[in-house]
Amino acid sequence: MKLGPSTMVVSIPSKWIHSTGIKQGQEIELTEKNNELIISSTKGNKSKKETTIEITQDNSQDIEIILTHLYRQGFDKLLVKNVEKQIEEKIKEVVNKLLLGFEITSKDKNIWIIENIASPAEEKYEVLLKRSFFIVKETIKATEEYIKNKTKTNIEELKSEQDKYILYCQRSLTLESTKNPTAEWELLTFLRHIEHSIYYLNKELEKGFEKDNNLIQLVQKLEEYFNMYFDAYTLKDIKSIHTINRLKSKYQFGECIHLIEKGKNAVIYSYLREIFRVIQIGSSPIFRLILEIPGS
Repeated sequence: MKLGPSTMVVSIPSKWIHSTGIKQGQEIELTEKNNELIISSTKGNKSKKETTIEITQDNSQDIEIILTHLYRQGFDKLLVKNVEKQIEEKIKEVVNKLLLGFEITSKDKNIWIIENIASPAEEKYEVLLKRSFFIVKETIKATEEYIKNKTKTNIEELKSEQDKYILYCQRSLTLESTKNPTAEWELLTFLRHIEHSIYYLNKELEKGFEKDNNLIQLVQKLEEYFNMYFDAYTLKDIKSIHTINRLKSKYQFGECIHLIEKGKNAVIYSYLREIFRVIQIGSSPIFRLILEIPGS
């Protein structure tokens, strides 16, 4: 309904008003998300979502999987029962390295409390997503530098930083409505796979390799390939997706296979082939986002 020269009015269903207990004059929250305007009760009324878990020696190898899964599912408070001495350091490590905005706020022999105390604002999603792309770029550059000059970069630190940002972004997708959450979740997953694949390539390089100009040239081509991936997302450039797919035969089934068959640095070339493959198949969610194909 029009109210005055420039104001439009929307009525709110009384059923929702009664269910939330909102009274006349009470403040409500309006959140703009893409083409949606979300109306919710006051922020202060939101209760923290929490769950209780138990981690023992039997499932201690899965501490990272358990905690990061619950974090991505949107829980604000994790109550960990009966924490055994042997796994205390691992829990601390996962919280500090991977759960952005979370801290261990209470510890005793019966229960530890891990909770959200300083999560970034919602608008940080795009910033952290782009930072995740740039970390891959940094890691590829560091790989090239190591092959050329044996100059070491803290690859472990780059991987951990990206893990933290990716997990936060996936948590955001769980908590906030988006146009295409499935495609965005897949994109984040592929970005993480790409970074991890380059990390394991570097671990293999540290074991030793033969000097080979082909190796430097292929890493430089990998950098160009990932730059197309980055452009496809940031510029919504569908031509870059077509180029990535067209070059599949050249890299995955051409140069990489040829260099593997030569035998020199064969394992390293196998890692590089896998990175080209993950980038190529990881272009699918970007394609969906460009065309705005709805997710499930």
